[in-house]
Amino acid sequence: MLIRRRDFLSVTSAFGGVLMNSPGEGKAQTLSKDDPNRPLFRSESAQVLIPFTAVDKQDHLVGGLSAEDVRLLADGKEQHINFLSLEDRPASILFVIDISGSMKKPVANVQEAMRRMLRAAAPDDEFAVIEFNDTPRVTVGFTSITSRVEERVKEIGPVGRTSLTDAIVLAFQELKRSHQERKAVIVLSDGQDNHSRYVRKDVIRLGVETDARLYAIELCPPIGEGFVPATFLEALAHTTGGRYLPVVDRKSIPDIVNRIDVHRSYVLGFTPPLDQRDGKTHQIQLKLKTTASAGPVRLFWKHRYLAPVSL
Repeated sequence: MLIRRRDFLSVTSAFGGVLMNSPGEGKAQTLSKDDPNRPLFRSESAQVLIPFTAVDKQDHLVGGLSAEDVRLLADGKEQHINFLSLEDRPASILFVIDISGSMKKPVANVQEAMRRMLRAAAPDDEFAVIEFNDTPRVTVGFTSITSRVEERVKEIGPVGRTSLTDAIVLAFQELKRSHQERKAVIVLSDGQDNHSRYVRKDVIRLGVETDARLYAIELCPPIGEGFVPATFLEALAHTTGGRYLPVVDRKSIPDIVNRIDVHRSYVLGFTPPLDQRDGKTHQIQLKLKTTASAGPVRLFWKHRYLAPVSL
């Protein structure tokens, strides 16, 4: 029988935050490890949450999975799964839009893709927009009024160079202003960065630390026309447990947003072994048992997590 998340007294997030009940208080609170009044960490209450998505070959969500259907390995060692549940929640969604000169032709397709996502929004979703060319900037702060985003989308006019990695750093910073627990960054770009200050390895590191999934819709040139493997956006999506969605034909950009589901995903919880409660990054691997589904299923999850610290 599965254990529901609310049955646990305290949990840590997948990024190492510790929740514990303080003496005399009836609810959990977040406590910094630097807080001198922070109680000692109790190893039996440590819990790490790993969100993941399971899709079939048509990119439809696979439902009905239980803890018995999934194998979890941390640093190559199999771990016991305490609970697994499928959750449907509203989201804070941040669009990161490439408006550099190289995006002049696909700009209309990008605008239509954004409109489709806005029209499919859940009632409690909120949206923000970052546009980038020579420099990134927030053009719409987080709002639940989708018409504000739609009006801004109409004004997009590509020009200038591309500061992709700077824009993603700004996105991770802007997420601190969001209000929903579930967060998603959706990048629409041709991926050809030529004007950023931040280096890619720093952005990958931030991807490990963030509690958001990144979905990258990248417009790639056809094979034989200067095709270069899109290692950065693909690696970043992989790091955050999101999706990398390359496209060759710009006309298919609006259709590809149908493969992005930011609201529904599984969450599993496990208690890391004592030798992993060190505040460091550890590898996570999920595998679906062969008897869990009749057809091929792909899993997407955050492949590294920051462990809690045991004192």
